[in-house]
Amino acid sequence: MTKKLLFPLLKSLLRKVKPKSRDEFLKFFSILFMAVLILGISFWAMTKLLIYFRSIEVIGEILTRKVLSIIYLSFFFVLIMSNSITAFSTYFFSEDLNLIKSSPVSLYDLFLSRFIYTLIMSSYLVMFFFLPVLFSYGYVYKAPFIYYLTSIPAFFVFLMIPCAIGSAISFLLVTVFPARKARDFLFITAVLFGIALYILIRVLRPERFVDPERFKDLANYISSLYMPEKFYLPSYWLTKISLDALNGRINSGFLFLLLSGAIALTYITMLLYGIIDKVAWSKAQEAKGAPITRSTIFNKLLFFLLRPAGRVFKAFLLKDAKIFFRDTAQWSQIFLLAALIAVYLYNYYVLPLDRLPFPTFYMENFVAFVNKGLAGFVVAAVATRFLYSAVSLEGEAIWIIKNAPISPRKFLMSKAVIGFIPLFILAEILIIATNFLLHTTKLMMVASAIHIAVIVTGLVSLGIGIGTLYPNFKYENVAQIPMGYGGFIYMVLSLLYVAISVLISAVPIYTFFKISLNMPVRSYHILLSGVFILLLIIIHSLVIYHFFKLGEKAFENLEIS
Repeated sequence: MTKKLLFPLLKSLLRKVKPKSRDEFLKFFSILFMAVLILGISFWAMTKLLIYFRSIEVIGEILTRKVLSIIYLSFFFVLIMSNSITAFSTYFFSEDLNLIKSSPVSLYDLFLSRFIYTLIMSSYLVMFFFLPVLFSYGYVYKAPFIYYLTSIPAFFVFLMIPCAIGSAISFLLVTVFPARKARDFLFITAVLFGIALYILIRVLRPERFVDPERFKDLANYISSLYMPEKFYLPSYWLTKISLDALNGRINSGFLFLLLSGAIALTYITMLLYGIIDKVAWSKAQEAKGAPITRSTIFNKLLFFLLRPAGRVFKAFLLKDAKIFFRDTAQWSQIFLLAALIAVYLYNYYVLPLDRLPFPTFYMENFVAFVNKGLAGFVVAAVATRFLYSAVSLEGEAIWIIKNAPISPRKFLMSKAVIGFIPLFILAEILIIATNFLLHTTKLMMVASAIHIAVIVTGLVSLGIGIGTLYPNFKYENVAQIPMGYGGFIYMVLSLLYVAISVLISAVPIYTFFKISLNMPVRSYHILLSGVFILLLIIIHSLVIYHFFKLGEKAFENLEIS
């Protein structure tokens, strides 16, 4: 019976991956190419890192072992969080559960089918990044075949443990809170935990540990590399198994511990599911509340801010703002953006420019110029998640807007405005704050602030155009929207757009920088700067106009099925 329950779930996954038309073949091979490219780059980077570490006398082997231990430990805690969140959907919110619950299906068969599906959905990305780690260690250490024969099955057994723990956490939370509130609570907790860990690691400045000059003696340096390793953690067992297998030895003790631990935890989780199933299923049927958007203060503030907007425009903006704050998965990402800004600025704060053997004034302004491109890339990545998805977020209700007496321009303009404001604020914070930390000239700060504002406008137009051309109205999760073929095209075009714009601006920025310092400038440099400024205006105007117009035509030709 478990096979019969699992087969439709796996078949639906294969149907999503299997290409049927020419466009889908292009999408499939584009994504496959990117996956292979990422695997290749990860393998190359990991191999270079391991070769470098092994070349360091005395501490080389310690470093390579520590890297593997930290990777497996990170996998373990990431998988617990991922499985906890996924378990809510697979065990309590899946659309086919109503039919299954009314059928003569054993509770334990249902558990096993959902357990395997949860494991696959939560672990496929970790499996993907495990491959370059596995093969880079095998390549650098010239590992025997027994290494692969032991490490791969051991890793799949290891995946069962965080899946069992994550599922058990979701079951326990459902018994305390309504299922939908429990999922939101866990999601926010995971986001905050990830942010705290991310900031903590960056503030600790781990790059110091590969710089012996910062330590007084070798003993102090080596002792700083040692971190507490807990015998009871499954990641420790997997590390020992892999390291022994590198030398051609099978660690049967830890293999037995890993296998028995995985089976025991899965069995305990299955018993727990049998105990709480009826209560949890009942709580899962409760309607989801919207405490933020029902707040009087929130609504008054929103109406006040949107007062200047027209009637139709205001209706769209109100709808999008309320939908955004009703979805925990969306508004909680504000915390992620705040953490991104904090760490981004901290990186510039600790930049060791004072250690350079020449005056730092020119380097500070050069770094500020490069920062304009980096900030553009950050905004492009954020826009892929929020702005590109804007049209698709209408979902299957898009037919209402399509058939309403509203022009596509007004509809898309409302999406552009509500997307532009946060992206503009993010970009200006990154530019102005970093220029302030770097003590750049006023010319560099003003020019960078103006240029990034124009770049953001172009990115918004790109997002609206490509997002309308390649919509996905039948998504199951918001995160799926930018992962399609259109999201790939938007990301490539936006990165090219930012890179070309920043490179073309180099000549006029350098010329005006020299003029501001009363340095001699040749007349043809000024003329060349004027040509490049004109070229920038043409490129930005074409991108902003063409892609927004492309979005309008795509919306007019949109067929609702």
